Amino acid sequence: MGTPEGVAFGLRLLADGSRIDYEGGANSLDRDENGDLLHGYIGTWRFTRDGRIEELDTMLF
Repeated sequence: MGTPEGVAFGLRLLADGSRIDYEGGANSLDRDENGDLLHGYIGTWRFTRDGRIEELDTMLF
């Protein structure tokens, strides 16, 4: 959850040794035990003056 309570809950889970599978707002990035990305993508985008979203770049993993 993207709330202070949700963050506190996630931190408690991490402190207890639980695994967290975070699903981002835009996409899912899977990481290994070292925190390195296994696959996914990161996009760079911006809002245009007319309110559209323009994708500028995509980096695949």
